[in-house]
Amino acid sequence: MNNYVWQTGYLLNKEGIHKLNPQPIAERLEFLRTENGGSITPDMVLKDAENAESPLASLFTNSIENDAYEYRKQIARMVVNSIRIEVIGKETGVVETQYAWVSIANNDNSRSYYKTELVAKNKSQLDRVLQQAERDLDRWERRYQMLLDLPTILNKKAKAIKRKEKK
Repeated sequence: MNNYVWQTGYLLNKEGIHKLNPQPIAERLEFLRTENGGSITPDMVLKDAENAESPLASLFTNSIENDAYEYRKQIARMVVNSIRIEVIGKETGVVETQYAWVSIANNDNSRSYYKTELVAKNKSQLDRVLQQAERDLDRWERRYQMLLDLPTILNKKAKAIKRKEKK
């Protein structure tokens, strides 16, 4: 049996979810995955949370009745994204945490979550994850390229200012 832990974050703390035991919640997500063809969606998490017997029900009890459905879906996404699995590092022998779920885009651009360890064994899903990782890396490089250009720009600006001061 896997031992699950939270990856803490702002929303987990704000909603008080970080105080809940992640084990039954993660096990329920695993149950939903097996009942729904190998993946879960935020809608499935919310639907299951309507059942007072579900461990997921406790995730949304602090929500005001009129909360927007999309906000609740975001909490569901955050919960799934925050579940980690503890493993013993093969090289270090030290307990490490890894993502328990990975989000994969569907054909309609919605997203579903799959168990990370199962995606690693499914070539089609793994290829989709790797393609997304490549796109994310490209976006990251474009986003932070300006930081590499900044010293050159600042240096030129400083030289221009010094030239004006000498005149």
